[in-house]
Amino acid sequence: ERPLSFRLADYDPFGSDGTQENHDLVPLAKDGNALTSWATDAYATANLGGYKSGVGLRLTLDVPATVTAVHLQSTTPGGNVEILGPGNDGPGGRPVLGHASLAAGLTDIPVSVSSPISGLIVWLTELEVSS
Repeated sequence: ERPLSFRLADYDPFGSDGTQENHDLVPLAKDGNALTSWATDAYATANLGGYKSGVGLRLTLDVPATVTAVHLQSTTPGGNVEILGPGNDGPGGRPVLGHASLAAGLTDIPVSVSSPISGLIVWLTELEVSS
């Protein structure tokens, strides 16, 4: 399994402010520093305040590839994440390629695709809400 080169953008198609979800923190999601990270906006409940079905990051691969897994590092365990494939941004417009509950540290998410893809979405559907 080889690491893939990709670009990142925040992804919040159901947000009230367009597509912004801590846009300025996105580069920290792949800077290689375990002390920095991207985070969602603050939500009062695990279901993102009941206003949207999820938020996340859009990964655009530099070269299309057959992705077999996504590895996520998290300091906040307990949330749920889906890996969405290519499609449209409407409800149900993207196939779920993999899913997991986030662990403290590294979460490996197996992904099932039959041919090379040019990108995917890391879609957080439930957050761990700290007290």
